[in-house]
Amino acid sequence: ARKQRSASQNAARSEGCMWLPGDTLYLEWISKLAHRLCLENSNMHWKMCADMCFVKPEFAELIFPHLLFSVDDVRSQSENQELSANLKALLSSENKCVQSVKLALNVLDFFSELSPG
Repeated sequence: ARKQRSASQNAARSEGCMWLPGDTLYLEWISKLAHRLCLENSNMHWKMCADMCFVKPEFAELIFPHLLFSVDDVRSQSENQELSANLKALLSSENKCVQSVKLALNVLDFFSELSPG
């Protein structure tokens, strides 16, 4: 019997996004994901950072929470839901990449520190 994927993982995979590392090495995965998000961002400063994500994977990891937060005010509700689903997929039990789980927790911690309350 095959395991059923969670709804959040199906959403992440159905969008063709690269949010789940799968068998990809962590540093390669975060480089590709941050590169893509930099290029998709409307802010020219992030676009200029895109290539550095491949040169220095640690840079990609460092900017990742900031990159996600930078578009918080301009995302639509559906984009916010997609981001939530992607983070939820990273935190699911099917994600076996411990480093990506830690990154997702760092993103949530970063967001909570910036939220009023």
